[in-house]
Amino acid sequence: MDISREEHRIFIDKQGQLLAEITFPFVDEQLVDIDHTFVDVSLRGQGIAGVLMKEAVIAIRAQGWKCVTTCPYAYSWMKKHIKEQDIWTMEETL
Repeated sequence: MDISREEHRIFIDKQGQLLAEITFPFVDEQLVDIDHTFVDVSLRGQGIAGVLMKEAVIAIRAQGWKCVTTCPYAYSWMKKHIKEQDIWTMEETL
């Protein structure tokens, strides 16, 4: 399964059909909001959302950004992954 990356979006598609996606637009100069995760029914239960979260964390950290999480899944994931919380700010979260 190929993961595609854009500056504020990581996604999986197959022949033009979106199968999974995570977005993290800017809310400030160095702050992004993980505001959306989506996994198609055909891929649910396979850990795909977690893979996208990990990829987003890598991308955010590489840019030196911080993040908030208004997406309920992202918030829950971040609470469980203490090692990834160095980029997470609780301000404006959920």
